Amino acid sequence: MSKSPLSISTENQGGALIDIFADPRCALLSRFILFITIGLVAAAFFALFPFTSPVADDYCRGARSTMHIFSYLILEYRGWSGRWMTNLLHYLILPNINFSWMYGFVLAVLAWAQIYSAARFVRDVLGAANRLSWALGVAGYIVWITSGPTVGQNLYWLTGAIEYQVAFIAMLLVFSLLSQDRTSRFISVVSVALSFVIPALNDLAGATLICVLVVLCGVLILERAGNRRIWLACLIAALVSFSIVAGAPGDKIRKAHDFPHGWQAATILPAAKSIILTRVEWALDPVFFSAIALWILLPEVKHLRPAWTQTKRAYLYGCPLLILSACFAVDYLVAWLHSGDPPPRVDTWIHMVWSILWFLTLFAWTRTATEKQQTASPFQTVFALMLSISILFARNTRDVVSDLFRRAPAWHSAHLRILHTTDKVAVVPALPQSPKSFYDADITEDPRYWTNRCVENYLNIQSIAVAKQPASYEK
Repeated sequence: MSKSPLSISTENQGGALIDIFADPRCALLSRFILFITIGLVAAAFFALFPFTSPVADDYCRGARSTMHIFSYLILEYRGWSGRWMTNLLHYLILPNINFSWMYGFVLAVLAWAQIYSAARFVRDVLGAANRLSWALGVAGYIVWITSGPTVGQNLYWLTGAIEYQVAFIAMLLVFSLLSQDRTSRFISVVSVALSFVIPALNDLAGATLICVLVVLCGVLILERAGNRRIWLACLIAALVSFSIVAGAPGDKIRKAHDFPHGWQAATILPAAKSIILTRVEWALDPVFFSAIALWILLPEVKHLRPAWTQTKRAYLYGCPLLILSACFAVDYLVAWLHSGDPPPRVDTWIHMVWSILWFLTLFAWTRTATEKQQTASPFQTVFALMLSISILFARNTRDVVSDLFRRAPAWHSAHLRILHTTDKVAVVPALPQSPKSFYDADITEDPRYWTNRCVENYLNIQSIAVAKQPASYEK
C-alpha cells in the first residue's frame, strides 16, 4: 500500500529538521546562544548586588560589636543557636563593614566564591580540564538560581548567605581536597578542619555531609582503600562537631519558640506532602530538566572518566541511591520540624544540594556505558536551545530584571536614608515596594517592633519608625 503524498512530505520535512539540528554548525550555534544567555543572566543577577541593603537580622548582629567575642558566642550558644562558627563570622563581618556600600560587595564575593568552589569540585571530583570546569561551574550556578525557589534569603541577604552559602562552599572544597590524587599532610589537616567547621556553620549542612561520608567511608572500608583513614577522620570530626551544635541549649530554646508543632504526629502528613510536591516541581522545572538532559548528552561530559568511576558497578549504582535516600530522610525531618514548607533560605539550600546530587548520580550511572565515537546529536541542539529559553524566562530571572529597572533603585535609596539617619527619634517616609528578589524584613510603623529595635540599636538612636499613612475610607 503506497503512502499518501502528504505523509511523504511530512516525513521529508521531519527528516530535514533532524538533519538541521544534527548539523555541527547548528550545534555550535546553540552552544553559542547558551553561552551568551548564561553570561547575560549572570550579569543581571550580579548587577543587583549594589542595590542590596541590610535588613533586620543584619542590624541585630551588627549591633553586637560592643560585646566581647566570647560573651557573644556563649550568649548565642546558650540562648539561640549552636552554630558557633556562623555566629563567629557574623560577629567578625557584620559590625565591621560599611552597610552603605560594602554590603553588596561582600555578597558578590561570596557568590564568586561559590562559583569558584563549584569549578574546583568539577575539576577535582569529575576530572574535568580547567576551562570545562569553569564553564560547568558557572552554568551550574545559573541553573541553581533560576530553577529553584526565590534566592532572596540566600543570595541577597548577608546573614543568610553566611549561614548557608559558606557552608556549601566548604562542603565542595572538602570533597575537592579529598579527591586529590596525592594527599599531603596539609591537605589532610585542612580536610579534617573543614569537616569539623561545616556542622558549626550549619547543622543541616553537617547532617548532609555526614550522610555522604558514611556511605563513602563504608565503600572505602569494604575495598580497604589506602586513603580510608583520612575519610574516616573527616567523618569523626563532622560527627563530633555536629554533636556540639545539636547539644546547644540555644537550639532547644529556638526550636520551642519557632517550631512549637514540629515533630508531632499531626504534622507527619503535611511534611510528606510538602516535600513530595516540592521535589516533583523541581524535577519538572524546564531549566532543571533541560540542564539534566544536556548534561547527559554533552560529549565533553561523556568523555570524563575520573578514577573513582573505575570501581565496581554495584557501587556506582548503589552509593548514589543510598546518599539520596539518606539526604531525603534529612530533608523530611526538616520539613517535619517546620510542619510543612521550610522557609525560603532552607528550601534554597535543599534545592542546591539536590541539584548537585542529581547531576552526580546521573554522572555515575552513565559511566558504565561503553564509550562510542561522538557525533553531533540533534538532541544536544534542542536541549541547549531549550535551556537558553528556560533560563531567560525563569521566574527568578524575570524578577531580577524587573527589580533592576523598577523596584531596586528606589528601595536602595530609601534604605540609605535610614542608614544616614541622625535624629534620635526618627520617623522616615513610607518605604517603597520591596524588590521581589530580596528578603523583606523592613521597619514598621511600630517603634517597639523587633525589626525597628534592631535598627535603632545599630544606629544608636532612641527609636525609629515609618510614618503612619492616613487612613483611607471607601465611599
